[in-house]
Amino acid sequence: MYHWRRRAGALVAAATVLLGACIPYSVGSTAEPVAPGQVVSSGSLYFVPAAVELRVDSTRRSTSYMAADAEVRYGLDDRSDIGLRIPGTSGLVGTYQRRLSGSARTRAVTAVRVGAGLVNLGNHALIEATFLASGRERAVVTPYGGVRAMHVLPLNSLAVSDEPTIGLFAGARIGTRERGFSPEIGVFHDPPALGLRSSRLIVVPSITVHGSDLLRGLRGLRGPRGLARWR
Repeated sequence: MYHWRRRAGALVAAATVLLGACIPYSVGSTAEPVAPGQVVSSGSLYFVPAAVELRVDSTRRSTSYMAADAEVRYGLDDRSDIGLRIPGTSGLVGTYQRRLSGSARTRAVTAVRVGAGLVNLGNHALIEATFLASGRERAVVTPYGGVRAMHVLPLNSLAVSDEPTIGLFAGARIGTRERGFSPEIGVFHDPPALGLRSSRLIVVPSITVHGSDLLRGLRGLRGPRGLARWR
């Protein structure tokens, strides 16, 4: 009974950390901004392997977690757009993206994205900056990649302090921003808060679904009738 209580306590501690550890690792976007006056939506699902390591009965075990983000972007002009993102259903982050060079008609486009908001159920403020580069916009495959930096700041005395997270990411959008998806992988230097992980390097695979039609289709698969169509 004692061993089961220890295991249960460790699992509760891990769940508490994981539920409050949602920062938006995935990007899921090319460097080209949304067209002026247009609104596009997307949803991202990312997986963080071995996010937390726990010691149970003298054995060190790793725990992974998955998180889902939702984002909507609005085009301001032919060079910039703004976005609102809900990371892991536990925060709200606003971003501004501006194209630096190139256009959809050229071979390459570069842009910078900056943002700020609240994460971890309002216990932390988040600031972020991303440099993006992508190939010419195509309806089939558009490769992209860049550098991403994030930092969370505690907003109360109980919130954990953390070091900045910085890394590289690469992906490809298959289809268009109105109807497509983007597999992506990121490698981040992310020192663990509270020493809950031995490694400072994490690899984060993700996939982003673009367009309200596809997102509605995925939500429809969650119910019994939707699942039955795939049996």
